[in-house]
Amino acid sequence: MLKSGYKPESIPRPLWSSLNRLAHFVSILLVIGLMLEMQQGRGIIFYSTDSPDHNTSQPTGVLQTSGWQWIGQWQHFLGTPIGAHYFITAAHVGGTVGLPLFFRGKNHFTTASFSDPSSDLILWQVREPFSDWAPMNASTDEVGQRLMVFGRGTQRGSEINYPNESPRLRGWGWGPVDGRLRWGQNQVTGFESSQPQEFDDLFYATFDQNGGSNECHLSVGDSGGPSFVQNEGEWVLAGINYAVDGLFNTSTNGNGFNASLFDSSGLYSGSVGAWFQVPFFPRPRPSGFFSTRVSVRLEWIQSIVKQPLVFPPRLMRADSVEGSYIVEPSAQLNQVNQTITLPMTNRIVFVRLESNLQFTIRSSGIIDTNLVVVYTSVSE
Repeated sequence: MLKSGYKPESIPRPLWSSLNRLAHFVSILLVIGLMLEMQQGRGIIFYSTDSPDHNTSQPTGVLQTSGWQWIGQWQHFLGTPIGAHYFITAAHVGGTVGLPLFFRGKNHFTTASFSDPSSDLILWQVREPFSDWAPMNASTDEVGQRLMVFGRGTQRGSEINYPNESPRLRGWGWGPVDGRLRWGQNQVTGFESSQPQEFDDLFYATFDQNGGSNECHLSVGDSGGPSFVQNEGEWVLAGINYAVDGLFNTSTNGNGFNASLFDSSGLYSGSVGAWFQVPFFPRPRPSGFFSTRVSVRLEWIQSIVKQPLVFPPRLMRADSVEGSYIVEPSAQLNQVNQTITLPMTNRIVFVRLESNLQFTIRSSGIIDTNLVVVYTSVSE
């Protein structure tokens, strides 16, 4: 998902001020069910090119270690490991305990989630440890920093020209969702406050004509992707993709559209029945995107990551007593009743429970067509 919005303010602010707009005029970048049959194409939208192959592999040279190596796939979005048993993403993309983050060719199954009460961040705990993870940004001086941005959004769509009587290219609409991982660059231009928070928990970056060959914007599907900055020569996780400016329109009629604009002057922004015209300015007025800042939520993040790990029992199966035991995906854990239920099959299997908690098995038996194991934590 992402969000969109627009509210006039004084020049030199890059777009519009406080996230009043996020409550009304901000597009959240969330992919929903009908969009999930994806074509090959590209994600992040670029100013310089619509090539389907631009920045679809790990960057090289000075950018080689700038974040690509720490990205995992979380459903149809992205998640970034930040500790041996934790990854971070945007809360609004959803998910349930038991789903995996796919990272470096391996599934890491989630066992718990922790939503930040003061932002759109969520931490997911995984059972299988990560071999490596991203360092986090502790510095709060992100303005002016060059960003490495990652996402799985849409293709670049059709041209947006305005005004109609003497058309001039202003940017591009959002094209088909393709979900392909891409990287781009941008620069932090300011901070924003997501209401009702009283601190600047978002940073903002604009889609500029002079931003270089990798200058990028975000679109639907890019939510949860990370942004990295350099701090004393080290690439560190600085933000998690959250929202974009929008909606836009060429008149005060209709539903409007989402777009990546390097100049919004003269266009309309808002929502149905509440459109207002963006003033013409002597220089371009680009739209931009918002990311939740890691630096201002670092204390909360670390408070979760430092908690003792608690993994509830899971059922493992093998074809022989000595055999290699693997997770049985059809087993259903009920932590409230402390039961594990396994549908029975016609073949013989051997099962065991695995956990980092101490527990005792109270009973096991066949109920209807299921094997039901009842356990009790030793601490209870």
